[in-house]
Amino acid sequence: MKKYSDDIEARLTGRHKKCIEICGEVDSRTILNVGCYNGWFERAVLEKGCKEVIGVDINGRPMRKK
Repeated sequence: MKKYSDDIEARLTGRHKKCIEICGEVDSRTILNVGCYNGWFERAVLEKGCKEVIGVDINGRPMRKK
């Protein structure tokens, strides 16, 4: 049995899904995510056409993805 999945839909929590809903249309936007943890939200919005995501978490260094 596979224990880990790279499928973004399988990895998103209810909090991630609600945040994506609140963001609305993300095309060509820059999003700041404070408390990003492992970056699944960032990956999801980039796949939806977000221009840039800046993720900051207390447990790591700032992460910038384009």
